[in-house]
Amino acid sequence: MTPVSKRMDGLFRYTLDGLHAAGQPRTASGLAGLRAKASFAAWMILRTATHSQASGHRLSAVARLCMWQLWRKLPGAGAIAQLSDGARLWCPPWSHLAAAWLSVGDHEAELPFVRALLRPEDGFVDVGANIGVYSIVAALRGARVLAFEPNGTAREMLTANLALNQIEDRVRVLSFALADFTGEARFTTDLESSNHLDIEPEAKGEMVEVRELDALIEPGDRVTLIKIDAEGFDEAVLRGARRALERERPVVIAETWAGAESLRRFLSTLGYDFFLYERELRSIPSDFRQDANLVAIHASRLDWVQERLQSAGSERNRSPRVRWVFRDDWPRSPSGLPQTS
Repeated sequence: MTPVSKRMDGLFRYTLDGLHAAGQPRTASGLAGLRAKASFAAWMILRTATHSQASGHRLSAVARLCMWQLWRKLPGAGAIAQLSDGARLWCPPWSHLAAAWLSVGDHEAELPFVRALLRPEDGFVDVGANIGVYSIVAALRGARVLAFEPNGTAREMLTANLALNQIEDRVRVLSFALADFTGEARFTTDLESSNHLDIEPEAKGEMVEVRELDALIEPGDRVTLIKIDAEGFDEAVLRGARRALERERPVVIAETWAGAESLRRFLSTLGYDFFLYERELRSIPSDFRQDANLVAIHASRLDWVQERLQSAGSERNRSPRVRWVFRDDWPRSPSGLPQTS
């Protein structure tokens, strides 16, 4: 990247960050609330229009984004997004991530990475599964999936999405939260995709059981890939999986903030190197400070990972197929969630 392009990229990121920050108080009343909503809308449109996964369908991506923001306001409205590999996702109106799936499809570049890496009977651990996009992509590749989601609302929607894709037999769903201790802790309930453990004494939320991943993976289990989205507890999850990391040397995808120096130091002691993935693996610099999904690969397995990625071939960005539906059109379970059986 040239110095000019670096400055342009920095300016663009600064603009996006500014719009996002200005859009946070959008529940405020009066003119302040209107300004915040306008800033947030501009941030969403600009982010969608320039998203790497929207290449080739940027205008239609923005159109679907705007359609969803209107559609979700209707009573009982929802949608089904079909991604490039045929994975289908029921998108409830309360989901913060639904706009991304419906507008750009593979909203995270790591989804194509998961498709390219996994093979039938590989083991995939999904920590912070939410409503299931990574679990579904992995199971459709033939992997055996262990999905952890402590939040009951998201877990029910995860179960519904597994049924929608007819892959319930390949995914085991557990309600535990994972960390580096065993016991109980509070888990937030009102932050949707940002729900997380809260171990502070004054913490609020529902009480959930906390386990270490090492206690749930047997020595004979084959774990190829672990994806972690634990909203700040990613390092604790990994520390609770140290034996599995040393024994299996799985690839790890972890959400990190400001470079996650402590997390990287821990994994470095186990022999891991760190990459970003955008159609190919790219090593990160030692002074990396960005918020990103890092891909950690044990040094002894890098060639193996590269061979798998190359043998899978490149994947073309495709526009998601969207079905706009009302919940009342679906057969309903006792909990009111959509069912496909």
